[in-house]
Amino acid sequence: MTPRRDKPDANKAAIVAELRERGYVWVDTGGSFDGVVIGYNHWTNSTAACLVEIKNPEGRGMRFTKSERELMDLLLDKGYQGVHVVAKSTEDVLRWFGAV
Repeated sequence: MTPRRDKPDANKAAIVAELRERGYVWVDTGGSFDGVVIGYNHWTNSTAACLVEIKNPEGRGMRFTKSERELMDLLLDKGYQGVHVVAKSTEDVLRWFGAV
């Protein structure tokens, strides 16, 4: 049996393009989560970064792949104090940065 390859969520390209248009930096990780967003955080008045997992609003909902779950478990086990945003839209990411 061939292992199932996870495909990118259909809304990923649009979200990344919209974030870049607004001046945010998107770093595609190609790994267990979609990317890292770096930009100005209006809540803290400083530059900040967060891990982002994009989910398709018309897709399977908020289900995570095995590798996504393993990464989240590893981060929790290691005491990760950062932010892991699950986004269905650009606004979900911008909300964390206080930009909407």
